Amino acid sequence: MATVDINGKYGKLMNQGNCTVSDFKVEGNTISYNYLANSIPMSKNVDFVAEGEKIMDYIDSISYETFKVADLPAGEYKLLIDGGEIATFTAEELAQGVNLAQYNTPMIKQSESAAKLVTTLTEYQRTLRTMIVCEFRAEIYGGAKTQEAREAWMRGRINAGGDSYASRYNQYLSQIKQQSIDKRYEFVEMMWKNAYNAAKPTSHKIELINLSGDYVIEQMPIEPPVDDTPDTPDTPDAPKGNIAPVIIAVAAVAVVAAAVIVVVIKKKKEA
Repeated sequence: MATVDINGKYGKLMNQGNCTVSDFKVEGNTISYNYLANSIPMSKNVDFVAEGEKIMDYIDSISYETFKVADLPAGEYKLLIDGGEIATFTAEELAQGVNLAQYNTPMIKQSESAAKLVTTLTEYQRTLRTMIVCEFRAEIYGGAKTQEAREAWMRGRINAGGDSYASRYNQYLSQIKQQSIDKRYEFVEMMWKNAYNAAKPTSHKIELINLSGDYVIEQMPIEPPVDDTPDTPDTPDAPKGNIAPVIIAVAAVAVVAAAVIVVVIKKKKEA
C-alpha cells in the first residue's frame, strides 16, 4: 500500500506514503523518479486471492499503489515502469489517482512469482498434515496398527476412489515419504526463505511522458514567512487602543483620594 502524489503544474513531489521516491526530476516531456515501495501489492491473478474475491471484494482496499498527478494540462500521458509501457492515462484520470496494482506492472509480476512459491510451500505443508490425518483414519477405521498396514489401507482407498484424502496421501507416498524428518524441515525453511526474498520490494524507474509535448513548469508561489517567535512570559502584553482616557480617570481618582485624606487630617486637628 503506497502513494505518490505529484503536482504537474509546478513539477514537484508533494507526498510519498509507505515508499521512498528518489532522483525526482522533470526533463522535457518526461517526469521521472526512482520508486521503492515498503511492500509489494497483491495480485488478483493468484488462485487463492481470486477465490477470496468471489466471497468478498477486498483486495482493492488493502492492496493499492496510488499514482496521482494533479494540475496537468488536458491531454494524454504514457506511463512507463522500468522502460516498459504500462498504460496511457488522461490528465483527469491522473488527477483522480490511478491504482497501479490493477495493471500488469513489474511489482504485480513480482507478487505473482512470490505467490507461486508460497502456494508450493503451503501445498507441501498441507500434504504433511493430511498424511497424519490419513494414518489416523487408517488406524481408527481400518484397524491398521503398523505403518505398512496403514499405507496398505490407504492404497485400497486410493484404488477404490472413495476417500477425499486419498490423492494427497498418494502424493505423500510418492514424493515426501522418502525424505527424512530433517530433510522435510530443511525444505520448509528453504521455501520460506525463498518466498520472503521473492516478496522483498525492489526499486523501479517510473516515467510519465507527456504525449502533447514538453512539460511547462511554473514557479510555485512562496508563502509569506510565519512569525513563530514565542512571547516572553515575563513581559506583560502592551496595552491596546487609546489609553489617554484611562490615564485621566486614574489621575482624577488619585486627586480625589488625596483631597479626602487632607480633609480627614484637618478635622482630626480641629478636634
